[in-house]
Amino acid sequence: MRHRETSDGFVVEHDRGSARFQRLAEGVSLTTYVGLARARDIPPFRVEVEAWIRRGLRVAMFVDASALDAYETEFRREWTSWIAAHRASLEPTHMLFRSRIVELGVGIVNSLLGGVIVPHSRRGEFDQAIWLACRRATPGDAGGSGDREHRSA
Repeated sequence: MRHRETSDGFVVEHDRGSARFQRLAEGVSLTTYVGLARARDIPPFRVEVEAWIRRGLRVAMFVDASALDAYETEFRREWTSWIAAHRASLEPTHMLFRSRIVELGVGIVNSLLGGVIVPHSRRGEFDQAIWLACRRATPGDAGGSGDREHRSA
């Protein structure tokens, strides 16, 4: 695994794929997967999101899995367990996908956790959801309403 910092997050790369984490706004992230998603690459993503949660933010996670070919079963299990444990601090997770395998995984997670993932098969709808989340997270910027919910710590 190779880990590289970027101006807005980081990239994790391995021989069969990559994942990029981007901080889009306070409490809003976009993770983009390419190739294979592996369980051993999850910890740096959790560290980032848990930092927002500790600050009392309700986090909006967006996942672009449109170039994801496959994922390890343990990857899905670990994320499902983590989402269940942090559900009260999370907005529904929006996921863009094209793969039938990813679609089936989304179905499994939603059946276990009661619909915590909003699936998208069209990029325009996904991008609109990101724009709205960023707007809510950024008071006074681009007409943002600043009404993003915060939890008290």
